[in-house]
Amino acid sequence: MRTTSPSMMAGLISPRDFIDIMGVDRQSDKHLIIAYYGSVEHCKYPEQKGFVRGMNYPSAIFLRAVDGSPNKTHAVNIVQFEGHLSPKSLVEIFIPNLQITFVDDIRKGVKKY
Repeated sequence: MRTTSPSMMAGLISPRDFIDIMGVDRQSDKHLIIAYYGSVEHCKYPEQKGFVRGMNYPSAIFLRAVDGSPNKTHAVNIVQFEGHLSPKSLVEIFIPNLQITFVDDIRKGVKKY
């Protein structure tokens, strides 16, 4: 799957793209879903002009139903990525925004199912 992030901070951070393989494990008895992913190289997804290719190292998100609250989910996201960002101050601003975008994308995806 190919995901992208837009340019941020008035162009100080270039758009990124990531090519990942993803798997999902449902553990119904524990009301748990684990989505795991990591970057791969694939001939169908060459580097795109205008994007810096980022890399996700093995990462996962754990989604568990909140007891007594059927419309709520507890999420733990463990992310390891290389976005080729510097200085550190830009990284500290970029990462939280990226996580917000990621959670919004998950919400959109969940609504499809």
